[in-house]
Amino acid sequence: MTIGSRPNSAIQSKNPSVFKSNPVYPVDDNLAPTDSTPRSESQQSILKTVTEILDGGTGRLKTAAHSLVLESVLATEIKVRCVFLRIGDIDTLNERYYAEVLFEASWTDPLLKFETTYDPNVHWNPNLIIINSIGDQKRDVWYSLAKSSDSDCLEITEHQRIKGLFWEKMELQHFPVDVQELSIQITTGKQNQDHTNSVKFLKHIKKQSGVNRTIFTDEQEWYLYEHVEININEQIEQLSDNLELEKHNMVTCSCHVA
Repeated sequence: MTIGSRPNSAIQSKNPSVFKSNPVYPVDDNLAPTDSTPRSESQQSILKTVTEILDGGTGRLKTAAHSLVLESVLATEIKVRCVFLRIGDIDTLNERYYAEVLFEASWTDPLLKFETTYDPNVHWNPNLIIINSIGDQKRDVWYSLAKSSDSDCLEITEHQRIKGLFWEKMELQHFPVDVQELSIQITTGKQNQDHTNSVKFLKHIKKQSGVNRTIFTDEQEWYLYEHVEININEQIEQLSDNLELEKHNMVTCSCHVA
């Protein structure tokens, strides 16, 4: 399995599925708590310092600089990887395909240093949404926690095993000799108060993405490649439930068939 990059693409669906769960997950007892500064205090300190520096600047400069600082301070980095466990029927006429996918998203939270359990309804959660899902999907969601290798914080990993139909725009100009992309597209429902991004997606460089080629029901008609491409699309705009325009980051994970 290898990691690749994918050209920009953004596909919107009218039927996003939203994760709902109430489990509580334990942390390894061997993780010893250490001193920490709450995220809110560190953010206030950084913003106060920047505000003092910019006091002599113009209003336009202040506004632009504050926007950049707010986005960099408040956005949570989420490292993602995707494994296509099974690819099913590919329907080129209706532009859809069936798949079973394992999607993982990892982030760190300094506020969990003194916690021994994780509850997505109590602690911070990115509220991940599948954009190009079709109809009802079966989703199994669980969490694992460990000390981050990059910091003293806890790293939370959300594992989602997803089964169902996904919409994909097929490129049929040269069918059947061209290569088709089969993708899942995931965004976040988390927004800051000013409707800007609170999440920044990154490819997980320490965990590979890939495809299980041993289970492929359409192998008599299609050839399935083994690599997965992950593309990060920033600042896509969508209407919220209350009809307000919001900006989201989106991650697209794609495998390829020919």
